[in-house]
Amino acid sequence: MVGKGAVMMNINHHGKKAVCTIFAAVVLWMFAAHASALPPDPDNAALLYYQAFLLRPQPEDATEAQVSKVLRGAEPDDNVRQYVRFCRETIELAEAAGQMPKCDWGMRYSQGFRVPSPPPLQHASALTSLLEVSAAVLATDGHYRAALARCLTIRRFARHIGDDRLPLHGASVSFDGSSLRAIRHVLGRMPPDADTLAWLESQLAAVQGSAESPARALEMDLELGLQTMRADPNIVAAVRDQLVERAKDNSAKDAIRSLTDEKVVARARDPYAEFLGSALRAMDSNMLYEKKYAEI
Repeated sequence: MVGKGAVMMNINHHGKKAVCTIFAAVVLWMFAAHASALPPDPDNAALLYYQAFLLRPQPEDATEAQVSKVLRGAEPDDNVRQYVRFCRETIELAEAAGQMPKCDWGMRYSQGFRVPSPPPLQHASALTSLLEVSAAVLATDGHYRAALARCLTIRRFARHIGDDRLPLHGASVSFDGSSLRAIRHVLGRMPPDADTLAWLESQLAAVQGSAESPARALEMDLELGLQTMRADPNIVAAVRDQLVERAKDNSAKDAIRSLTDEKVVARARDPYAEFLGSALRAMDSNMLYEKKYAEI
């Protein structure tokens, strides 16, 4: 026969086991409930790029000088390698941002030209250089496909810079050029590899770089200039005075003085919009560069 003590021990054991099971279930439920309550990750790449800008460690002068040499084709030394390791979080943020389709830098369009347009290009340039140097390190160590993937991150960043302003379009073109230069550097080190070349070809077809035409940037600059006028009555008054001064007679002068501010803005817009339209049509044509230049 089984003694009472053994029965009690068995009961206690099963009781403790039941309590532990219930406790574990409660803990798992709490974690699941907490996880489901978390907000989603950002869907705007610019938010991650801004974090990358802020987290990028500033290199010491000697390291920065060596980084510049690597960008010109030198081998990365231990200082550069260590710096790239320190920048791991910055690089990870840039790579995550590059996979996002949306990138809105939060430009205050209503202010026209009165506020500088984001992103801060000195930080954007530093991030591009870091990605290019990290690709050089990967290529030097024989990780060619990873190095090419890092180059494509630069290309995605170039596209994300956008073309809302002429300076942004210029930066986007420059960073796209950095991406292609880095790809050439990796290919120059890589042994023949048909699979990797086929993969790169497909990636270059899928990953868009900078916009080829400055058309949108020019159109946006026109609209931002007009918005600057709308936001500053003094500019509208100055334009109105110029129109009055150029009017043929007193009747025309009086008509201009009676125009609303928005109609004055429209008067300023029309001739420039006509010129810009003809210039953009020339840019988009199939004419040779010399003829396009003469036409514009």
